[in-house]
Amino acid sequence: MVTIKSYQDKDIFTMFPKDKDVEVPLLKVLLELGGEGKSRDIISLLTKRFPKITKKELEKNLLTGDNKWETRIDFVKFILITKGEIDFPRLNLWSITDKGRKRVNQ
Repeated sequence: MVTIKSYQDKDIFTMFPKDKDVEVPLLKVLLELGGEGKSRDIISLLTKRFPKITKKELEKNLLTGDNKWETRIDFVKFILITKGEIDFPRLNLWSITDKGRKRVNQ
């Protein structure tokens, strides 16, 4: 029988929020930045909105070497782009759309 401790040792549980729970906070961060921002600034501000994520969790990488948390945020960015709520006008710059602003104000 596998115990909870052994699951934790295998990194099955994480403190990362679900993708859908990151969407609106990410949009709010863009608004805080005046409607657009660079990846590093967005990630930094967004991370502060999730204080339950431990430093250890934030340092974890995927097998590819990419940071897990930053990859999660990039995936949420892609979801919001497909929903038309943010734009990615050029490399490293994200901007909120009118549709994204409406979602935040709902």
